[in-house]
Amino acid sequence: MILDAKGELLFFKTAAHLEAYVEAADVVNGEYGSCWDAEGRLLKLSIESQHSPLLGVLPYKRDIVHVVATEDRPSHLTDVHLALLRHLAEVGLEAEMPVTNDTTDLLTFAIEHAGWT
Repeated sequence: MILDAKGELLFFKTAAHLEAYVEAADVVNGEYGSCWDAEGRLLKLSIESQHSPLLGVLPYKRDIVHVVATEDRPSHLTDVHLALLRHLAEVGLEAEMPVTNDTTDLLTFAIEHAGWT
C-alpha cells in the first residue's frame, strides 16, 4: 500500500497496517492525498463510526479507518510511477534510482530506503 501524505509517500505491507496507522481525524481533515496498492489500483480511505458502551455504561463512539478499492482493475500505475519519481527526488535519492525506470523497481527501491510503515 502506498499513501500520499501530502507529498511524502508512506509504504505499508497490508491494508491492516495502513488502517492501524492512519487516524480517522486526519482522513476527515484531508491530510492524505491518493492511496494505491502496488499494482496501481486506486484506493480510498473511508471512516466507519462504531458506537458501544464504555465499561458497559457510558456511550462511546470510535471512528475506524478502512481501505476500500475504488476499482476492480488497476488503472493508476502511471500515477504511482510519477508519485514515486517525485518522492525519490524530494528525499534526495534521484541519482541512485534504478536505471530501468520500471515502476516495480522504483517501488522496491523506495521501500528499501524508507522502510515499511
